[in-house]
Amino acid sequence: MKIKCVEVNSDKYSIKSVLGKFCDTNCGGINVSLFVSETTSNKYRFEWELKWDELKKKGVKHLFGTITPETNDKLVPSIDFSVDEKRSTSNLETSKDWLYNIPFKYKIFYKESDYSGLTLEELFKPSERNDAVLVIGGTKMHVNKALLSFHSEYFRALFSSNFKEGKLTEIPMYEVSYEDFSRMLAVLYGNEALLKDDNLEKMLELADQFQVPRVTAHIETHLCHFSKMKQDQLMRLADKFNLRTIIEKIISEVDTTQKMKNLKNSAVFWNLSDETKVLFLYRLMQLI
Repeated sequence: MKIKCVEVNSDKYSIKSVLGKFCDTNCGGINVSLFVSETTSNKYRFEWELKWDELKKKGVKHLFGTITPETNDKLVPSIDFSVDEKRSTSNLETSKDWLYNIPFKYKIFYKESDYSGLTLEELFKPSERNDAVLVIGGTKMHVNKALLSFHSEYFRALFSSNFKEGKLTEIPMYEVSYEDFSRMLAVLYGNEALLKDDNLEKMLELADQFQVPRVTAHIETHLCHFSKMKQDQLMRLADKFNLRTIIEKIISEVDTTQKMKNLKNSAVFWNLSDETKVLFLYRLMQLI
């Protein structure tokens, strides 16, 4: 993993002029949004929200760093922050006597995969980090044995010396296309930009077939935050692959009896598993 650092100064703020407003600063693909409010007669509250959608697609889950007021007043503290997908805000409360006109310096760190930004061809070509060869449809794919073994029981067994395949210099893979398989492994390596609504089902099938739960987790994140799928399509996919986070999200969004009726009348609903239907029935009982 590589640690990247971004340093940016915000615009100079007149505190009174931005009260109750959002002030955005772009920090190299990370958007920092500042909201200023009055909490009491003598205090300001500064709240920052960080968004990094494009970096999330590259596997960046966590940001940390400091927010430093650019002032000579030593009473104004710097803020150490750590945010992730579940908590994306940080805040500071100060006396009004401390701040009038002030810019902030943002110093943001994040960890990036060593494989981030590489093309499929670059990921799977011969290199120092790739020490095994898979052959799919006559095409050689050079992979990292330790990485695949760590994330997959299937590959742990495949590369084991207890299996004849583990002793081969080149291991043939059957009943899978190079394009689909390489895309799935690239997502495992951290290239989430390859996740598209029209290839998720195939990705989930391969993640299940080759026992790669980390890929399934990446897909769940995509479905939660980036997918444009209609609700019935999302529900079918979540039920088919037992994506509990997605099922719970859909159920929580059914917050009226009318929405439940609409769902019940959809063609997809009656093909859901009994377990998922029971969850929707329980939700209906809560709404009545």
